[in-house]
Amino acid sequence: MIAEPIISEMLKRLADLPEAEWIREMRRHFAETGNYRPEDLIRLLGQRGKGVTTGQDLDEVMRQASMPSEKEP
Repeated sequence: MIAEPIISEMLKRLADLPEAEWIREMRRHFAETGNYRPEDLIRLLGQRGKGVTTGQDLDEVMRQASMPSEKEP
């Protein structure tokens, strides 16, 4: 089980991250059209059949989250 101070630190770090450009674009598109684009839904919900990697290195997770992702075919 993760200790409460670690969870608090994780939440603080996540709150301090700037909003990604694709999130701003997704929000703008939704505000204009009332719909989400398919590529945004895939990014938010994931692709069926793909697993998720988890770990304890928050710095590495945050570093990867701030890197631009490659377009999936």
